Amino acid sequence: MTDSPFLYSGNSWYIEQLYEDYLQDPDSVASNWRTYFDQLTQDGSGREQSHTHIRQRLKEAARSGHGPRPVVVQPVDGSSRNHDKKQVAVLQMINAHRFLGHRNASLDPLNQYERPEISELSPEHHGFSEEDMETVFNTGSLVGPE
Repeated sequence: MTDSPFLYSGNSWYIEQLYEDYLQDPDSVASNWRTYFDQLTQDGSGREQSHTHIRQRLKEAARSGHGPRPVVVQPVDGSSRNHDKKQVAVLQMINAHRFLGHRNASLDPLNQYERPEISELSPEHHGFSEEDMETVFNTGSLVGPE
């Protein structure tokens, strides 16, 4: 019964409000909804509590500054920042090969057409130098050895 499509999408706010009303006073909703909500709680766990007061307390905590503490980002040294930039560039270069690699592939066995130069496929385009070729980077979702 909980897999019904009418519980999702644009109707969810309406159903949620009906359920909140039901939790406050079951007689305040139509009998078919009351029956439906009664069936939801027949698992023996008892009636659920209203979420309205929890949402209100979270809003108040956010306004007063007593909510969750923000994450403090520690500054990193220049070499670590440079490595992070190169790590991002590795992932960008992998994506460039995924999307543009076919344009540089040898698909003309008779060599009738000249293959275009695709700068996005070169390491230099992404800021890599010869020294970077020995550095180990994370390849993200590219399947292969660590």
